[in-house]
Amino acid sequence: MKIRIVLFLFLFSSISFSQTAALKVEVTDFAFKPLQGEQVIFINQATKASIKGISDAKGIFTVNLPAGKYDIKIQSVGDAEDFSTFEVPALPPGQAYRDAAMQIQIEEPKFFTLDNLQFASGKWEILKTSYVELTELIEYLKLKPSIKIEIAGHTDDQGEEGDNLVLSQKRADAVKQFLVGKGIDAARIKTVGYGESIPIADNSTSTGKAKNRRTEIKIL
Repeated sequence: MKIRIVLFLFLFSSISFSQTAALKVEVTDFAFKPLQGEQVIFINQATKASIKGISDAKGIFTVNLPAGKYDIKIQSVGDAEDFSTFEVPALPPGQAYRDAAMQIQIEEPKFFTLDNLQFASGKWEILKTSYVELTELIEYLKLKPSIKIEIAGHTDDQGEEGDNLVLSQKRADAVKQFLVGKGIDAARIKTVGYGESIPIADNSTSTGKAKNRRTEIKIL
């Protein structure tokens, strides 16, 4: 994911008495189109406390931050990714925070792989260990209600090609069923099973086979 973050300077005022800095954040793509539903996490390096903001339809949110150094993370499906750090300066004597602004530009991903999605061997039953990542996908889709996706199932080359094609389709359908059961509109989801036809690794090794057994999400 390509990210660009610009922080405008904090201003101080003797008029306001707020002890936290109100940071207005604008999130856009690189053509300056507002991005809705982007979750940005500010983590205080000293206390490890986290403060989250989610961009609205105009790509804007505001968070109130005490003085300190912060790591900035952008939440996606899977672990949040680190992108930058910045500092809210300590207040000079007799003054208070006034205004601050940050602009974040994001190149949205076109697809991603559900690395922690697992099925029973040779079946399409979703294992409970997959629920954490699927819950993150559900949250992502709820934050971005206009997005439609394709769920693509892939297998290794173990077994008959025709059987693998059917298995990959049923696995993709099982993921869709899980999402729909959690409130995601079925009309937003397309499923495709590719079987063993699009390997990304060497099927002659167990490591390669594991990489080829995957479920990908494509943003339509």
